Amino acid sequence: MFSVFSVGALRLIVGLLIALWHHSVLATAALNITDNRFETSGITSGIAYLRDATGRLTLEDAHADLSWIELENGIPYLGYDTAAHWLRFRLINSTQEPVDGMLEIAYPSLDSISVFHVTGTAPGSEIVLSQYVLGDTLPFSERPISNRHFVTPVPLQAQSQTIIYLRIQSENTLIVPLRFWTREAFYQIGQRNLIGQGLYFGVLLVMVLYNLFIYVSVRHRSYLYYAGAVAAVGLFMAALQGIGFQYLWPDLPWINNRILILSVAIYGVCAAAFTLSLLYLKSKSPPHYRMVRAVAWLFIMVGGSVFVVAYEYAVIFAGVVCILSAVSGVLAGRATLRKGQIQARYLILANITILISGLIFIANKSGIMSLNWLTANILPVGFMFLVVLFSFALADRINQERRQKFAARNQALRNEQRAHDEHERFLRAQYEAKVEELNANRKLHEQRADSRAKSEFLATMSHE
Repeated sequence: MFSVFSVGALRLIVGLLIALWHHSVLATAALNITDNRFETSGITSGIAYLRDATGRLTLEDAHADLSWIELENGIPYLGYDTAAHWLRFRLINSTQEPVDGMLEIAYPSLDSISVFHVTGTAPGSEIVLSQYVLGDTLPFSERPISNRHFVTPVPLQAQSQTIIYLRIQSENTLIVPLRFWTREAFYQIGQRNLIGQGLYFGVLLVMVLYNLFIYVSVRHRSYLYYAGAVAAVGLFMAALQGIGFQYLWPDLPWINNRILILSVAIYGVCAAAFTLSLLYLKSKSPPHYRMVRAVAWLFIMVGGSVFVVAYEYAVIFAGVVCILSAVSGVLAGRATLRKGQIQARYLILANITILISGLIFIANKSGIMSLNWLTANILPVGFMFLVVLFSFALADRINQERRQKFAARNQALRNEQRAHDEHERFLRAQYEAKVEELNANRKLHEQRADSRAKSEFLATMSHE
């Protein structure tokens, strides 16, 4: 009897310890809404984490597991890891009014997300209020809220709490920026953000169309390469920010990850061709011409790698080649700037800008730098500077060509005037020589006439 009592007591104690452990973890994980004017808040603290190496844990398994680890404050960053990961946190509504809430995961490159809204803290007492399955490997139409980010409704009753479980698995970097909104604030602020996105992509589209129009008019290949590079930038940013999946290929989830790498490859090839054409590298600097051509071939390999190697390795390969591209652009620009190609100064600045932006972006994706306003916006801002600087370089080259043509035209006019003056001097010299010859002939004729007259006079006098 003692042994039975001991076993029962032990089970009771273990159960109480588990319940207390769950309660202690969740007690620190609450986002507590205490103001009826609440609109939005980032969720950066009180988040517990569980790694599921097998990928087989169910919600019940995860709920009962004792291996949960509370994350440090900040945006959850889990690195490159194809294993499944569970996150857990609690939302509390302490007000007397219900909250029509929305949970946003502001990172559109996650492959698979399961969202569970649960009540109850003790194992076996949980009740699943709602469940959603999202991810960029699913058609966009299956999302509960049409948004470029992953958004699910989370209604909170007055004086209530909800536990959120997230199961996330992806081939991309596992960054999970979490934010809780009221529905009204979400759509109001989202509308302003959408206007900003529209302006950004509108500028890129205008630059593409404008330079294509100029190319059709003047048939200068630099305009075509520039338009291709800008179009690739727009495609990359649309895929990275989820705009492309929402508006361009919503029913093609298989292309969503590949388009990131493919757009990088297209940009790299077009940027290399633009550099070759802009700087006259083939004639001005053959070694740098060969270097930039080699980088272009590497970008072609980047485009093919997304179909033959794991996505993680394709991303690493693309990142390395992008760094090589920026460095080669700086070196080629420096070499040709010394030879009088003043448009190279803009190309150097553009490549330095995108190199710094890219390194910060890579540092963020690698976990070296945390996700913040700078790391979230450095790449689109850097790309916009690149687009503008490339445009300045192209305009500078065209102006330089015009100046050269104007100088050549002036030189031709000066040469023509010089030739005309020489011809006039020649004609004047010929005229003067002819006049002198005529004068000489006239004098000779006069002398002969005088001599003849004298001879006749002497002959007449002698005869008399």
